[in-house]
Amino acid sequence: MTEFEHVEDKLIAGGFPIASKACIVSAGEGALSRGTVLGKLTATGKLAVCDKSASDGSQTPYGILAEDAESVIAAVSAVKTVTLSGTPVDTKVATLVIGAKSYAYTVQTSDTAALVAAGIAALVNADGTAEFAAAAANGVLTLTAVTSGIDANDISISFTAGDSGVSGVVAVVTAGVNSDGIDSLFPVYLSGEFNPDALIFASGTTAEDMETAMRNVSLFQKEVINL
Repeated sequence: MTEFEHVEDKLIAGGFPIASKACIVSAGEGALSRGTVLGKLTATGKLAVCDKSASDGSQTPYGILAEDAESVIAAVSAVKTVTLSGTPVDTKVATLVIGAKSYAYTVQTSDTAALVAAGIAALVNADGTAEFAAAAANGVLTLTAVTSGIDANDISISFTAGDSGVSGVVAVVTAGVNSDGIDSLFPVYLSGEFNPDALIFASGTTAEDMETAMRNVSLFQKEVINL
């Protein structure tokens, strides 16, 4: 077990022996502050913000973050849009190309650009191996990478109108980002006495909710009286 220096501040509230250990915090947690109560995810053994409503292991307190974990961010999925416009021509074909795959939609009677977008989205989503998931609203196709990270940034997306009467403009809304901090170690208190007013939990979870469960793992809540 690794010992870390700790700061005597409003978080630590008593003289009960403090033990600490370097632990991996799940990258999906975002930036976390010192004093955040963490539970251990059953599937990975990584730590996540303690949430009484969870069922993944994080509902049980494991430790308290001893310093800010600013670098822990989740991976981001690339998002691109294709904005369709024009007057569709019945029986003609408009094609969306994602990487090496083509999704050809045949214009139906009374179709609008919005209906063409919806039809193409349905074709993409019916493909179980598509690299993007599609949604359509008001003539705009929104394509979100199935796998988060930077790799999807390099997947080309284009729209071929042919003689369908529909044009499409492709735009990048969000660039994919790889997760950062997934292998980062942060010091976590495993025992001690702590000011409940300085503890941080997931939304909807309070220090009172977790008092007994924390006590069971030697994380004691102790009120701090300001004289």
